[in-house]
Amino acid sequence: MTFRQSAPRKKSRWLASFVVLAVALGMFASTALAVTLADAPTFTNTLNDQDGLDDEPGQKDLNSHASATDSDGFWVRFNWDVTGVNGKNTADGCSLFDTGGAVGFVDAAICVTGEGKALTLQSVVLYTCSDGRIDRCTNPDAVENIGITQCFITNNVAADPFHTGEKDAQATCLIDLDAIDANTTPTLVNTCSYPSREPNSDPSDCVVRISIQSGVTTDPGGTTTWDATLNDEATVTPIGATGTVTFRLYDNATCADDANPGGLIWTSTAVTVNPADGKANSSASGAGTGTHSFDETTSVLVYYWTAEYTPTAGSSWTPFTTACGEQTTITPASVSG
Repeated sequence: MTFRQSAPRKKSRWLASFVVLAVALGMFASTALAVTLADAPTFTNTLNDQDGLDDEPGQKDLNSHASATDSDGFWVRFNWDVTGVNGKNTADGCSLFDTGGAVGFVDAAICVTGEGKALTLQSVVLYTCSDGRIDRCTNPDAVENIGITQCFITNNVAADPFHTGEKDAQATCLIDLDAIDANTTPTLVNTCSYPSREPNSDPSDCVVRISIQSGVTTDPGGTTTWDATLNDEATVTPIGATGTVTFRLYDNATCADDANPGGLIWTSTAVTVNPADGKANSSASGAGTGTHSFDETTSVLVYYWTAEYTPTAGSSWTPFTTACGEQTTITPASVSG
């Protein structure tokens, strides 16, 4: 049995090349000035850094993120584990979000840079991304017309979730969904810090733990989009038997159609047995979304199959199903937990 990976659904990309400077410099469009930090909604889904406190040094360390949606647009918020930086250093963070396509993969990002001993906003860039990874913005294109998109930085206001009594610097951003041509309400995927302010580089720190750096992260029992071609041959003995053989693909080692979750995920068409040699050859294909057994260590999905013989009606041949022993693996292209 051979598997081919399913490529994530491609999305259109928007051409742009404009970096938006800080609100304090007055570089936002006049329409943006109508929105202030006081307009931010209540954030109820705050997630603290899953790798815990002080997992990266200084301004690379992010402590939490959250998102919210209101009539103004899509809001994101995140905390650095600092309140300022020295010299020419900067604090950089990018919130990554999904607007469709491959579930959990990044379609857009907003990147915020702060500077100074009391962190102030230096720059904001809104990007569209090519839906290729879960921990970065692949093929980033800066958006030129950002509409009402803007960001704010506050100091010594937000509580540090890991150090009692301490405060963090916090970025709060409103993203104009029209600026990224979003057709659905976005989902916040992650917030990461990156070296050299490059959102397509290997992240220094992320709020959501990236357990598999290949771009796939899931918990056992997640789902994957897949397509498969089964190349197998069943031999019916004794020679001369007639009928058909059906191949069935399962996600578990017992080949049980348990349906909670998964079980039988694909059935081939019935293949006619050749009575001259007793063989039934299958090269049937199927595609879909199936629940899988996932190995976090090897990053592969494991599938099993059986072959079932159905004799010609009225004949004396005995039906049978092979044992659930054969298996194959696939490194998935798109996985969600």
